[in-house]
Amino acid sequence: MLQKYDTKYDYTPGGNISRKKQSAWGVGTEGNSITDVNLSYDNEYKYNPLKPHAVAKVGSTEYTYDLDGRMTGSYDSESKFKRTFTWDEEGRLLKTVDNKHTTDYRYDANGERICKYSDLGETIYASGYYTETDGKKISKHIYIGSTRVASQVMSRSCETSTTMKRENTLYYHTDHLGSSGYVTDKKGEFYEHTEYTSSSGESWVNEKVTGNADLPYKYTGHRFDSETNLYYCGARYYDARTSRFISPDDRIDGFFSTQGWNMYSYVQNNPINMVDPDGHEKRQPGLSQIQGWILKNNKVEKKTLEARPLHSRAQNTEAKAQKAISDQLLRKRAERENAAIAQARASVAGRRDNFELTEGTTQTSDYGWRGHPVRGGLNNHEGLDFVSKDGWVQAQMDGTVSKVGEYGGYGQSVIVDSGPIDGTPDSPRMTQLYGHFDEYMAPNGKMLPLIFVKPGDKVQRGDIIGYQGMTGTATGPHCHFEIRIGGVAVDPFVMPRADTMSTWGP
Repeated sequence: MLQKYDTKYDYTPGGNISRKKQSAWGVGTEGNSITDVNLSYDNEYKYNPLKPHAVAKVGSTEYTYDLDGRMTGSYDSESKFKRTFTWDEEGRLLKTVDNKHTTDYRYDANGERICKYSDLGETIYASGYYTETDGKKISKHIYIGSTRVASQVMSRSCETSTTMKRENTLYYHTDHLGSSGYVTDKKGEFYEHTEYTSSSGESWVNEKVTGNADLPYKYTGHRFDSETNLYYCGARYYDARTSRFISPDDRIDGFFSTQGWNMYSYVQNNPINMVDPDGHEKRQPGLSQIQGWILKNNKVEKKTLEARPLHSRAQNTEAKAQKAISDQLLRKRAERENAAIAQARASVAGRRDNFELTEGTTQTSDYGWRGHPVRGGLNNHEGLDFVSKDGWVQAQMDGTVSKVGEYGGYGQSVIVDSGPIDGTPDSPRMTQLYGHFDEYMAPNGKMLPLIFVKPGDKVQRGDIIGYQGMTGTATGPHCHFEIRIGGVAVDPFVMPRADTMSTWGP
C-alpha cells in the first residue's frame, strides 16, 4: 500500500502555478518499493498571454476556453484522452463528453445542481439533505453547522415501490478541512478510508470493505464526480490534479488581495489552511469540523494502517517555548503600534474635519491590535466597529459601490470606491468597506442581504445603504467600517478626507 507522497510547486511572479511535481510510493506485498504512476508526475504549466490566469497546457494536456473563460475542451496528446465541456449562458456546466462517459447536469433557479445523469446512473439532488440514486437508493444527510456528519441510506425494490428499507447509517470522521477521512457504519465498524494530498485534494489512499459502495463526499466535504474526476463545489467545478477551477470566478475573492483577482486559483493557493465552501471564496474551516470528537466516540479498527508517532515530550516543550517567545514579540509589537496610533490621534484632536460619532451610535471596537473576540489571541483590527441604535448603516463618504455580497469574515458587505486620494489619476484610490450586514429569508428559502445598494450605484455621505447584522465572523449585530488607501487599511479617526468625510450615525 502507499505510505508517502511528496508534492512540490513552482509559481510565476503573478501567483500562477508554473510547475507541479508529485511522487507517491509505498511498500509492496513482498517488501519491494512501489510507485503509483497515476499520482506521480512532473507537469509544467503554460499560460496564454492574452488570458494570463487560464492555463493553456499542463504536462501533455492542452486546454481550450470560450470567450467567457470557461473551459470547453481538454486533450492529452500522450494518452489521446479527449473531453469537451458545454455551458449555458449562466456559466453552469451542462454536459461533459469524453472517451469513457457522457454526463448531463441540470440546475435549479438558484444555480444549485439538482440532477446528474450518465451511463453510471442518475442522481437527483433534492437538497443538501436528500439525494436519490437511480430511483432506488435514498440518502438523508445530517449536519452539524455546514459539516455533513452522517448519512442514513435507505432503498426500495423499484422506482414505484413505496416500501423503504433502511440499509445503513454512515458516519463521517472529517479532518480539519471537513474532508471525509474515515467512514464507519451504524455498528461503529470500518466502512471506508480516504487520504488526500494536502496541496490539492487528490486521493492517495483509498481503502474500503469489499462490496461497499463508493461514497461521493470526499475532499472538504464536496461531491466527487467519478465520471470526470472533478469536484462539484457549488458555483464551480474543481480539478484536484491541476489544483485549479475549470471556470473563472464571477466574484472577487478579497478585493484588496492580488490573488483574489486570480479567477481560477483554489483558495488563493493556500489549500492546507483554507476551504472553499461554495466555489466563490476562501474561508477558514469552521468549528463544526469535529473529527476529534467523533473519533473519541467511535472505535475504528484497521490493523493495516501505519501508526503515526506522537511528538516527544522534548519536542512539545520546545514548541511551547517557541510559542511563548512568539507571543511575547507579538504583544510588544501590538503595544508599539497602538501607542503610535494614539499619538497620531492626539496630533489631529480638535481638527474641524475629524471623524466624530453622533447621538445614538456606540463604538464597540477600535482600530489597532486587540484580543480577537471569536478566535482568541492578538489580532490587528483594521477598522472600527459601531452599533447604531436604530440599526441603519449610512455611507460615510461619497463614492461608487463596487461590490455587494458575501466577503469572507466580513459576511454580507458593501465596498465603495471614493476615487483617487488627492483627485489625480495616478494617486492611490480610497475605498470604504462596510461589513456584517443582516440577512433575511426570501420566499424561495434563499438568504438575501439587507443591503439597499448594488454595484454601480452612486452614494453620498448620509445615504442609508443597509441594516447592521452579524453575518460573517461576528459576536453580535454591528457594522465594521474600514478605510483603505491603495489597499492599505488606515485609521478612520486619523485619515479622513476633508471634502467627503461625514460623521458616523443617523
